[in-house]
Amino acid sequence: MIASEVFRIEFVGNSLDATAAILILAPIPSTPGETPVATKRKSKSARIRQAFHELGPDTRPAVIREHLAARRVRTSLTLISKIKRTVNAAANGNAKSAAPASVPVAALLGTKDLVARHGSDAIRQSLKLLQQLAS
Repeated sequence: MIASEVFRIEFVGNSLDATAAILILAPIPSTPGETPVATKRKSKSARIRQAFHELGPDTRPAVIREHLAARRVRTSLTLISKIKRTVNAAANGNAKSAAPASVPVAALLGTKDLVARHGSDAIRQSLKLLQQLAS
């Protein structure tokens, strides 16, 4: 175990002059021979994805929340549900369904021009017709 509050000061040469001191900011190992290792904490999202990986993508959010609570990770059901959608979309090979649609700027400007020429009601009706034809 590493004592994170204890630091060591080394002095350069034989002088005890404060200008010659070098403060080492690495924690001192609490047991001999142990090397201090920097650990990076995982984000809540990463822990939720890991829980879905361990328990399966169809696991209910409440079960994931209990699983994480046992590991001292507090999270909301809303966040778990949001990540579940992305996990399931990626598992089904349809990662785009989890992300908002991206529309090129040229298409948006063209749509704006159509609305200006024909009115929003006419464009809305045309879109409904196109949607019916597509399904």
